[in-house]
Amino acid sequence: MLVAADSGTDFPLQGIIWTILLFFGLALVVWLLITVLTDVFRRDGLSTVERVAWTVGVFFFPILGSLVYLATRGHDVGATQVSTDSYQRSVTGDGQYHGLRDEAAEHRAMSGPVRPA
Repeated sequence: MLVAADSGTDFPLQGIIWTILLFFGLALVVWLLITVLTDVFRRDGLSTVERVAWTVGVFFFPILGSLVYLATRGHDVGATQVSTDSYQRSVTGDGQYHGLRDEAAEHRAMSGPVRPA
């Protein structure tokens, strides 16, 4: 007699599907933790006690702590990222590729006429 509960061992695709779901669920939780913790430590308006409290809450209750953080302080989570992006753009320049040919042509133009030997 074959019972439906026993048929899971005869169907290996079911185990693969559950493994994939668990793997992506774990990846989602890790991503959520990294996002929340980077925002906690980049935010200027939090005191040390609040940072410690959020960090402990997120570590002991990962999903619940992260969701509570995003619900209470999530309205400007990306604001620190935008300010970091503008700083990087101001430091690194216009973001255009200046290859060796451009640099060589620029140096030749600045060197003036070449005297024959």
